[in-house]
Amino acid sequence: GVPIVVSAVRGTEKAHSRFPRMADVYIDIIDVIDADEAKNTKTVDMAEKVKEMIAAHFRQYGEHPDEQ
Repeated sequence: GVPIVVSAVRGTEKAHSRFPRMADVYIDIIDVIDADEAKNTKTVDMAEKVKEMIAAHFRQYGEHPDEQ
């Protein structure tokens, strides 16, 4: 197996609305899940874990990706 890099992209909505002007876009590395953990976890369970990690990350910035 391989590690899973959990990441999120923020600011793309500003880049789209300000085109062709520049806007700040961020790629945040949230966590790295060990290859052994990834291998030993059911796919559906891992997907739920990663989804919650990303949602929690966006909540820190007052954003709610499920509502967009």
